[in-house]
Amino acid sequence: MDVYPPCHRGTHARRTGSRSYLGKWRSSTHEEGYSVIQISKRSMEAFEREASHSSQLAMAAHYRDFFPWHSRAWGLEATAKVIEHGRERAARHGFETHRDVCLYLTLLPLLGSWFDEDAQLPWAGQILADENRSVRAHHLASRALSHVVRVQGSDYGEFLAALMTARKELVGLLEDRTIADGRTHVRGMLRCLWPRKYEAHKVSTLIQEGLVRASEHRLSNRRGQFLVIALMFLFGTGFDRDPQFPTFAESVKLGPDALQIATLEVLERWVATSHEGGHHAEW
Repeated sequence: MDVYPPCHRGTHARRTGSRSYLGKWRSSTHEEGYSVIQISKRSMEAFEREASHSSQLAMAAHYRDFFPWHSRAWGLEATAKVIEHGRERAARHGFETHRDVCLYLTLLPLLGSWFDEDAQLPWAGQILADENRSVRAHHLASRALSHVVRVQGSDYGEFLAALMTARKELVGLLEDRTIADGRTHVRGMLRCLWPRKYEAHKVSTLIQEGLVRASEHRLSNRRGQFLVIALMFLFGTGFDRDPQFPTFAESVKLGPDALQIATLEVLERWVATSHEGGHHAEW
């Protein structure tokens, strides 16, 4: 039987009083027979009107309106880089219309900027590889909505609880020496950090990829390896090159101590900014 270290989750994060961000999206069934996320006509018209003047400014406004927590945590410089990265990835996958590009960029805060390559989200790559481009956006939105509801809950509660737990417990979990077996240790750490996501994923692939990534960054001890795996689990497998978390790109090259310090700083900023205002707005 696996023995997991104790963990005290920040469950009170779910009682923030914020509105459900899923209220921004309307789910409807199309003739193809699947449910999709629809961006409201009013929101899309406003986006396209602004986009005719400056697509960069329009998307920044879109993020401020509908992802205010993320916008606060990112800051202006990172927001611009997130948009640039998202547009490049959307173009690579053949998204051309304002609506489809807006949809793709809307998924970045929810799934991570490299969600299209994330081993935790194999369905994303499969959908994006579909040669029938006319339905890809609908399929992607539908699957993303299902995933977000399952893993994050309807109000960011599970994600925020995971960040709060990591801020409080991660150092202790990394340094725990009571469990000799490394894989049992790391599995217990992930389950403590985000139980809902842990249950929704087969983490064996993530763990293996995390060990490879840690080796690429010359993080060879258990603490460095487990920290990389934890960050991939929390923020996406592309955390070390994600413009949403620019601190990691440099700190991961400086060893486990620097990466741990950067991690605690990121967690502190994201938890703090979650309390500064609304998490999201209505569509």
